Amino acid sequence: MEPERINYLIEKYISGKLAGDEHSELYDLLIQPENRIMVHTLVERLRKTSEKPVAIDDEASLAAVRNIVGVDKPGYTAGIVKPMNRARLIVRWAVAASVIFFMATGSYLWFQNRTVPSVKLQAKAQQDIPAGKTGAILILADGSKVVLDSLGNGVVAQQNGSQVMLKSGQLAYDASRSSSTELTYNVLNTPKGRQFQLVLPDGTKVWLNSASSLKYPTTFSSKDRRVQLSGEAYFEVSKAVDKPFILILANNAEVKVLGTSFNVNAYDNESKIKATLLEGSVNVTASTSSGAANGEAAILKPRQQAQLTQAGNDIAVVSNVDVDKVVAWKNGVFNFEGVGLTEMMKQLERWYDIEVVYEGEVPNIEFYGELSRNNSLNDVIAALKDSDVHFRREGRKLIVFK
Repeated sequence: MEPERINYLIEKYISGKLAGDEHSELYDLLIQPENRIMVHTLVERLRKTSEKPVAIDDEASLAAVRNIVGVDKPGYTAGIVKPMNRARLIVRWAVAASVIFFMATGSYLWFQNRTVPSVKLQAKAQQDIPAGKTGAILILADGSKVVLDSLGNGVVAQQNGSQVMLKSGQLAYDASRSSSTELTYNVLNTPKGRQFQLVLPDGTKVWLNSASSLKYPTTFSSKDRRVQLSGEAYFEVSKAVDKPFILILANNAEVKVLGTSFNVNAYDNESKIKATLLEGSVNVTASTSSGAANGEAAILKPRQQAQLTQAGNDIAVVSNVDVDKVVAWKNGVFNFEGVGLTEMMKQLERWYDIEVVYEGEVPNIEFYGELSRNNSLNDVIAALKDSDVHFRREGRKLIVFK
């Protein structure tokens, strides 16, 4: 109940209703080692609102807490907090008034006594790396490239009578004037640090995550709707009973649907390819040892996930998947529930366009909670300061060590 109690006391502090004995209680809670990350959050807020600079160290943090809660405990000596033996970093969104209170870092963070010792950021002062943004590169059928990051609304290209339109950061195709049956393909690439939305010629909506690529025809004139994905994307497929939608993965595995919502994570540096169904029904077919897409198949129900090896020739189905976690990226959130350090770092690499390098053994740590993808890299690193990991930045290289 301790985090909930802190949240309650902070709400009362914001509303000006914190009683004298509650000032003392809040102070005592905030100086506990397992709540040190909350102290850091308070200091971050002070640093952004105070006219005087506020250093982020233990003595300044404790002084900030004293000022905030109006209590200076006699006999307490500020000191360096020793690493906890068993602690687990938990990152949670605050609720109600506490959202305002912790908006300086965009998240509500605290510790519990479970599984991770203490984090320190060792980095020279250097320019922060901002969060990723909307943007992509469109490769037309003739090989020409269009950078979509800074283009305004309007017609991007004309292809076989079809218009390629850009509107409010979304690419769409108007094939109403086209009478061509020629099958030509475009490719939409999202580099690291970019994501983009696309409406395919049949009305299917696609959200493309960073470091991903989608190859698709400019018109769907054949008996099916066939596209090819590398990386990660979320699909809301337009229904067409007589023309199935078929997603081809790099290893020739297939996801076949008629009309549904699903997410596919097919990055080549992940251990597994994952197809997760949110609504409708999909048929996931593994490839054979020869590479043909006619191997083992599984029909998914909502909240089921097909997991394939990178070779694509082995398939397993997992039920009761947390679909909010799967599509968190689409909704502007990092969801780190039960995520290990290397998996977390892969997400940061793609979104912030950085390279992560490990010095020595990779710490065996699990994280829990959410962070906004609008945070800068330094904000994210600050949120990890109390796990058993150190960070050092050299330009766009993030070095992780114990």
